Amino acid sequence: MSDKTRLWFYILGSLAAFIWLGVSIVQSMQDGSLLKVSNIIFLLCLLVAAVYFLVSAIQLGLTMRHAPVKDKAEENADGD
Repeated sequence: MSDKTRLWFYILGSLAAFIWLGVSIVQSMQDGSLLKVSNIIFLLCLLVAAVYFLVSAIQLGLTMRHAPVKDKAEENADGD
């Protein structure tokens, strides 16, 4: 998998996890289960996943920005 593809994976994963977290919080507030232990653990897991994807995307983006530019022949020779 190329770095650009991995970067998009992390970005979309982070976005999806934050959206899922927001929807889950709203739904649990509506049905009154926000303060149940199982729900808190689930929401914390979603938060950890979202932050992990976000941090990974930022790190990879910074790495790609400062990496030397490869030409197409080198990129194809490296493989995915």
